[in-house]
Amino acid sequence: MPQRDGYEDLLGYYQFQTGPIPKRGKLKAGLEETISGDEAKVVLLLPFAGPMKPEKLYRKAKQRLGLTEEQLEPLLDHLLHEAFILRYTGKDGLVYERAFCSYMAEQQVRMRKGTPLGEVYAQYWDDLSTISIERLPTRTPYYRVMAVEETVTGESRRRTIHVGEDIEDTRATLPIDVISEMVRKEPLIAVAECYCRLSQGMLGRPCSHPRETCFTFNELAQPLIEIGLARRIEADEAIAILRNAEKAGLIHNVDNCEGHLKSMCNCCPCCCPAVKAYERGIKNVGAPSRFRSVLDPALCNLCEACVPVCHMHAIRMDDGALLMDGERCIGCGHCASACPEEAIQMALRSNPPRPAATNDALWAKIRREAMVGMVTRRLFGRGPRASA
Repeated sequence: MPQRDGYEDLLGYYQFQTGPIPKRGKLKAGLEETISGDEAKVVLLLPFAGPMKPEKLYRKAKQRLGLTEEQLEPLLDHLLHEAFILRYTGKDGLVYERAFCSYMAEQQVRMRKGTPLGEVYAQYWDDLSTISIERLPTRTPYYRVMAVEETVTGESRRRTIHVGEDIEDTRATLPIDVISEMVRKEPLIAVAECYCRLSQGMLGRPCSHPRETCFTFNELAQPLIEIGLARRIEADEAIAILRNAEKAGLIHNVDNCEGHLKSMCNCCPCCCPAVKAYERGIKNVGAPSRFRSVLDPALCNLCEACVPVCHMHAIRMDDGALLMDGERCIGCGHCASACPEEAIQMALRSNPPRPAATNDALWAKIRREAMVGMVTRRLFGRGPRASA
């Protein structure tokens, strides 16, 4: 019986998540340069989803690969530092977990920036965000927009709000709408360079927006801190970074769930796949915030300050009037924040999108959809439409 190709099996796992992989041969060559064939097989010993205790992993490695605990440990350590697996302290102690393909690519871009191998992963990430995003075998958005905080809490933008200050909630906001509240409840926060801007720079398309804007939390933060790709910060510094991101016109995107966060990005229109997906009408990457912008014509002086800050091109001047396209509005709040007359307010949508109850529930649903999408593609040659 021929020996299985660990790289092909690993690529099959990635393809399950995203659909067909563009430039598959180049990615395989990159994998072969990064980890060994045995290490690729070790990744696949871990569950399709969720954590595994070391003791069980040791037993599987012995039974299936003939590796002793002493032989396995350096392989695990290398896989951790190459971001193919996660290792963190969960509720049952130390555990290991497979890394999602995008997580692996993101960290490879960070650790190999400016190198030929780094460019392979930058190209893979770019392909994921421009080509594969059209073919995702899933329907549920994994991200959602968070509006600029001051625009949904009812506070005047003419007043300084100090970090940590209590804010009265006057607009039917929930904790899931207020980004500082979500950040403050997370016990472990880490920040790193934006892999989207890094990869675009490596491909000859540099971006001038702030770089240190990517957040991870808890079980995603712990391994990145351990391998030196992110730094641990406290909530006050995290919120200060978020405020600067808002000033730079970046859009907050967080996990599309309630409960604890795992990741949060601050996205630009030139590099970030979530914003590009919103622009192109793709609905299975990100969901809009629970709010939309509403114009009060009586207060508007037609200064047009709101027009250039709308990354969705949902605001335009027409025959001396300011027009807003509610269908294209993703509720980021930048137009309301930019309006000097406070003529634009953020209003709760009549049927606001509902996030998943927890992160685990979100990804369990996405995995089920991926399975259905994979079967559909094999049977009929197509998956669900990304814009459906």
